[in-house]
Amino acid sequence: MFTTFRQYMTLSIVLSVVILGSLILAACQATTPAAPVVPTVPAGAKAGDLIDVKSCAFQPRGSDTIYEAECSTLIVPENWEKDGSRLIALPIVRIPATGPVAAEPVFWLVGGPGGSNLGWEPPAWLLKDRDAVMVGYRGEDGTMVLKCSEFGRRVKAHMGVDLFTDTAREDLAAAVTECAAGYEQAGVDLSGYTMPQVSRTSKRPAKGWATSGSTSSVRATERGWHSSTPTRIPRACSG
Repeated sequence: MFTTFRQYMTLSIVLSVVILGSLILAACQATTPAAPVVPTVPAGAKAGDLIDVKSCAFQPRGSDTIYEAECSTLIVPENWEKDGSRLIALPIVRIPATGPVAAEPVFWLVGGPGGSNLGWEPPAWLLKDRDAVMVGYRGEDGTMVLKCSEFGRRVKAHMGVDLFTDTAREDLAAAVTECAAGYEQAGVDLSGYTMPQVSRTSKRPAKGWATSGSTSSVRATERGWHSSTPTRIPRACSG
């Protein structure tokens, strides 16, 4: 069948590569959750609405761990201080407790600012009797993601040359100003993406989990979450 030993070895190598690739693809499809969907604001939505509640496979950013979770979308104003502000959507992830009885949930609120809030891997001991909840941060995890690639490009240009000079500082400030102007021209209200806006308590809490409070890791976040807005936070751990 094979006229030369070289042909035999070539076919063997090709078949091995095909089989190995098929096994890797099958393993990835079996264990890797679908890419996260960017939340959107549907027609007729109102601030405080919690929509698209469904089971999901959640993989924290930068992690290999996959959790069976509940994913949903929270609708909030882009700017809490302005009447008639347009609406934006934020993702919410709830990893349910593994035990039969769950106490009050733990809300993960990582610092920043400027990073995602969807990278937590709650430990098994915590999940034994408490839900773990992550509320995506505005400007990073939700409908509008604020990025300034021009700033990063200019930082690289100054790196190792004159990064700590007045010239570099002025150039970087100009890059940020250009990015801000671009977003404002596109209709983005940048005053709605400050830390006070992130920490603003929702005035339209959605009904859901019956809880007496929540525990945070750092600072605060949107409070229009799946549970009723707590009247007190019994425990908070700062980091």
